[in-house]
Order: sequence, then C-alpha cells, then structure tokens
Amino acid sequence: GSVGAFIDVTEQRQLEEQRERSLAAERAARLDAERANRLKDDFLASLSHEVRTPLNALSIANQRLSRSLKRDEALPPDKAIELLASQSRDIEVINQYVERYLGLSRRTRHERTSVEVKTLVQEVFGYLEHEATRRSALLVQEPITDEGAIVLDGGKLRVVLVNLILNAIQAQ
Repeated sequence: GSVGAFIDVTEQRQLEEQRERSLAAERAARLDAERANRLKDDFLASLSHEVRTPLNALSIANQRLSRSLKRDEALPPDKAIELLASQSRDIEVINQYVERYLGLSRRTRHERTSVEVKTLVQEVFGYLEHEATRRSALLVQEPITDEGAIVLDGGKLRVVLVNLILNAIQAQ
C-alpha cells in the first residue's frame, strides 16, 4: 500500500498572486511618480527660462535708471519713455508666461458647446485690435466663408487664438 498526503496550497498561492499584483501596482505607481516628477522638473525649468529673460531685462533697465539717478543725471524724456515702455513689455511677457503656465497646471472641465468659428475669430480680433495698434502691428482677418459651427471647448479655443495672435503681434 501507499499512503498519500495532500496539502491545500490554494490560500498560499492566492497570497503569492496578491503579493505579485501589489508589487506590480507599486512599481507602476513608482514609475508614474518618477514620470510626473520629470515632467514637473521640465515644466519648472521651462518656466524659469521663459521668465528669467524678461526679468534680466527689467533688472538692467532698473540699474540704468538707478545709475542715472545716482549721478543726478536726468534721462532725456524720449529715453525715459522708451525705458518705461520696455519695462512694461517685459512685465507683460512675464504675466503672459505665468498665466499660460498656471493655466496648464489648473484642472479644468472641458465645456464642449457649439461654437460659431467666424464669430469667435471676430471677437478675438476685436479684443486684440487695441494691442495690435499700440504695437504698430497690422491685424488682417481673411474672410471666413463657412458659416458653420463646431463642437468644442470655445473658451479654450479663445485662449489659444488670443495667445497665438498675441505671440504674432509681439514677434513683429
């Protein structure tokens, strides 16, 4: 005869499988956290680079003004106006970068609605007309013949158009 013994290892096998699933989930979470950390570092490096340039220009302008005041030398009005205009532009650039990057970090809902593209483009051009005139830039809107609407987040499209056209105005 023979004698046999059976040991039920079902519970042990289930525990091992659960342990493996937990380890896999932990590895995936760690990889996601590392990826998010790299994205955050890239984001901060980009923001730092984009903001540092206009800040350096503001610093140089302030040093110039400070030297002029310390020497008791008045800047000619046209130079003072030019300096102030330059500082205003640099401040505007910084504000735009901050808004743009803050907008990327905000969690927002997508409001998908029917948007008349022609109306939206006209609104954006009307909104930016003063800025274009102030910078001696010519805004030309080609006629939009399609009267149709599209379904998307009109607010986000408006922001994209404003940023795109503002960048074009500033680059001119």
